[in-house]
This record gives sequence, structure tokens and C-alpha cells, in this order.
Amino acid sequence: MVIKYNFVLDGETFVCKTFDDLETLDNYHDIVYINCQGNKLTVLPTLPNSLVYLICSSNKLSVLPVLPNSLTHLHCGINRLILIPTLPNRLRYLDCEQNLLMFLPKFPDSLTYKCYNYNPVDTYIKDSMTVTSIYTIEKMKYTQVNWSGGIWTAARTPSLNSVERGLIENTTHLWRKILVES
Repeated sequence: MVIKYNFVLDGETFVCKTFDDLETLDNYHDIVYINCQGNKLTVLPTLPNSLVYLICSSNKLSVLPVLPNSLTHLHCGINRLILIPTLPNRLRYLDCEQNLLMFLPKFPDSLTYKCYNYNPVDTYIKDSMTVTSIYTIEKMKYTQVNWSGGIWTAARTPSLNSVERGLIENTTHLWRKILVES
């Protein structure tokens, strides 16, 4: 496992072999950049309060810890995330593609880039950058249809195992029930 971190953006990059080692640093809460992508992680520790960049893509994360208010860039694509916690008000960049997201949190006004393709979100998400008609579980059987720049494209979602498919379908059912009863 390799975890890259630094205390100053574009400064010297340091390397740790585990989060346990990283968390024992006296100045852990001064870290502004963490890159732990591609380590098959299933959980992240409490993040430093000063963190600005978090790159945790290509792991096996199903949840993220509370995101610090200082965070401006979040790369969490290609995981098994089923939800994303509340996004910090300063967040400008969000890449959460290729996860198992059923719903997206409210986007902060500061967000200038967002990528959430290949997620089984069971709704239409419309914004000024793109309109994505997302995976409708019963009707489209995990097919994504994307509208961007005047062109419709379609793609199959990544393969889901039966546990993941069941989790998505159960979550969809629960949210529909909540919405109907409210």
C-alpha cells in the first residue's frame, strides 16, 4: 500500500505505507493532500481538518468519512460508494463516477466540475453542464443514457454482483416508500 501526502500544495510529497502510520504523525491535521488511490481500501480514517485534496479513487470504499470543510477537490470514483456525505461548501471538483450511488448530495454553489457517470441513480439529474438520464433500475436494466453537447450516448454499467444489485434495489424501494409517505 502506498499513501502519498503533503503539507503544502505542490510541495514535497511524502509516502506512508498505512493510514495508521500517517495518523500517528504529530502534524497529521496539517496535511492538505492525500492520494491513496488503487490500494483496495475498504475504509478511510477521520480526515485531517486541513485537507484540501483527497484522491481515493480505485479502491473498494462503500462509505466516506465526514469530509472536512477545507476540502476543495474530491476524487472518489471507481469504488463501491452507496452514498456521499454532505459536501463541503468550498468544494470545487467532484469526481464520483463508477460507484453504486443511488442519490447525490446537494451540490455546493462553489462546485465548478462534477462527474457522476456510471452510477445507478434512479432519477433525472439536470444542471447547467449536462443532462444525464441515469440508470433506471427496472426499465433500463442498468443502462446509462447520457445527453451532452447535443449527443445521446448509451453504455452498460459495470457488472454488479448480486449483493450490490440487491442493495441498490432495496435502497430504491426504501426511498420510493419514504417519498410516497411524505
